[in-house]
Amino acid sequence: MSNMSNIDASKQWTKDLLSGLVGATVIQIDGSADEEGDVWPILVFQDKYGNVIQAEISRDAEGNGPGHIFLGALKGENFDDYSMISDKKSWEMLWNGIKKP
Repeated sequence: MSNMSNIDASKQWTKDLLSGLVGATVIQIDGSADEEGDVWPILVFQDKYGNVIQAEISRDAEGNGPGHIFLGALKGENFDDYSMISDKKSWEMLWNGIKKP
């Protein structure tokens, strides 16, 4: 795969991951600190269907530090209880009321 194809695929993956936030409202801003003292920004959204989505910003998809966005649909009031949103299908499953395995 050429470098341009990799870039295009990465751009599409990013668009698919974040697509469900279009029209969502930020309802809370928070932060979480790790043991090294790095602060991980957290944005909490409510989407067009009333789902509450937590976006935690990390350095990369492996969670090595702040910078990459992790999305999770909250299952209740507890921010530790959520379903990860990792792609376009995750949004569709959330909106259709299907629980992700």
